Amino acid sequence: RDDPMSSAAKPAGTKRVLVLGDSFALGYTVDRDDLFVDLLERLWKAEGRPLDVVNTGTEGWSTDQEAVWLEKNGAAFQPDVVLMFPYENDLYWNGELAYMRFPKPRFSVTGPREQVSLRDPGETSWFQRTAVGRFVGGLGADRKTWAPTGSSFALEMEHGAYWRTPPDFMSEAVRRTRSGFASVKKTCDALGAQLVIVPIPGKASVVPAAREKLEAQILRDDWIARLRRSILGGTDPRTITSLAPDTAWSPDQPVETFLALASELSIRTVDVRESFRARIAAAGDDEEKLLYHEIDWHLNPLGNRALAEEVHKA
Repeated sequence: RDDPMSSAAKPAGTKRVLVLGDSFALGYTVDRDDLFVDLLERLWKAEGRPLDVVNTGTEGWSTDQEAVWLEKNGAAFQPDVVLMFPYENDLYWNGELAYMRFPKPRFSVTGPREQVSLRDPGETSWFQRTAVGRFVGGLGADRKTWAPTGSSFALEMEHGAYWRTPPDFMSEAVRRTRSGFASVKKTCDALGAQLVIVPIPGKASVVPAAREKLEAQILRDDWIARLRRSILGGTDPRTITSLAPDTAWSPDQPVETFLALASELSIRTVDVRESFRARIAAAGDDEEKLLYHEIDWHLNPLGNRALAEEVHKA
């Protein structure tokens, strides 16, 4: 999502910044005038810096897809700096061989990329492309879930990224994520480009109300569950040690995982969580200033501006 380019080659006399990411970098929920990638480019150009920023953000991509894209195309774009923006759901999907119905690359836990065949599944039927078709297809989808030790509650697989001691499937996915980071670093080193990883914090990591909502979801502590326990009895999930917030899990864990992996690989990072929290604390009850959309988990225009300003400052 960028300006048309007659060539991938870097314009003479400029520095090239290449952005890797998913729907956040693509700007799924904002106009380009409000997208942090474009805002960052404008901040630099306002300082008279001869910089050209290229946005390769693609909705649904994880670390492995970004790493493979850079390996295949990086040299043509001649980047001086590569900015990578991982998001918490990358961790789970880095362990999978398909995203939804589409096959995807995957790195091994020991480093090299696995040799897999990426076959295009083709177009869906006209019915599957309708709203009713998508709804019916969703009802029949085989959704994977998991239950933490001591709990019978089924959680989304992506929630495994919140656990301080990750479940086996997430532990393996984290190792594959490290391999993906290592691949990006290897490519950047070969290109003579500086790599900087900027984890995008999940909404629950910095917005108190979103954290409360996530906690209720993990603990099954909504009003329906409390009413059921009061009538039928049963264990309060808050008393289950394996579900204790901050001790067993935390919405901060995904960012901390990314930062730890980058540190192991000597990759520079930028952590925006504290600045985001300060901005949100100053916002009070103004929903528009909470940096994220009220329902969706993506950054709103102010959130994009905050991210651009913090990366620029760093």
